[in-house]
Amino acid sequence: MPAIEHDPLAPVAYYYALIDLLGLPDWIVYAVVRDRNRRRIGFHVEFDGRLVVTIPYDTPALDVAKFVRGHRDKIAAAVGGRLRAARTPAVKTLVDGERFFLLGSMYELHLVDGRGPAIESTEPPSGRLYLRRDRADAATLIRWYIAQSRAALPALRRGLPYDLPEGTAVLVGTVPGSTGRFRHRTGVLVLDWSVFQHSPFSIEQIITSHLADRVAGRDHAARDTLMDRWLPRWRGHARDLKYATGVAWRGEIATAPADNVTVEDVRR
Repeated sequence: MPAIEHDPLAPVAYYYALIDLLGLPDWIVYAVVRDRNRRRIGFHVEFDGRLVVTIPYDTPALDVAKFVRGHRDKIAAAVGGRLRAARTPAVKTLVDGERFFLLGSMYELHLVDGRGPAIESTEPPSGRLYLRRDRADAATLIRWYIAQSRAALPALRRGLPYDLPEGTAVLVGTVPGSTGRFRHRTGVLVLDWSVFQHSPFSIEQIITSHLADRVAGRDHAARDTLMDRWLPRWRGHARDLKYATGVAWRGEIATAPADNVTVEDVRR
């Protein structure tokens, strides 16, 4: 039997960027399948411990949308018919003036004519996203999302930037089981996406319970600071963040793909 594991080194940016576009429930678990030689051979979609469908590991990122959409009935049956309707088709044509939440910020799309880059943006939040009219589709948006995610990695490897606003959570992929570290001096909480992916609790519940104790240790002053000063900023958004998947982030949360970035890297 191939080994099934929740691998933080999986190319989550490629797959999770499609979840919101496809209308997949964000509580489905995704896992990597490896053979006996530890080679990745597939990407599992599971629910409640049951295999729903396996995506071949070498499937091009933008073909995953077609693959999953072709198995929607199977996925819906496995999850008891609770698969919500897709908000947008996989090859959706974007509309001028449409708004999207991406990478923790809301962008307003503007279609432009010309031969320039396929997509450009202004600084978030509430920034403008300029797309060439002849390239205004979901595939272009997903490629841009992936590029933006990768661009965040060097800064994370060098260490957390100290100009982040207080109350910011930086989401990174780490070794499974590691909850991250609360740096109360800068008001930055480093979180492991796998903690949320495998938990039945909301982000707010996790932060207010065991995570607060573990990341702040026995430093009750730091824990109280987390509760009193920064948690209120997250509370209004936690309802939309039950699992750390997808691109529909709300609030002051910066994301990065889990590509060989560990909590230890961030601490250094």
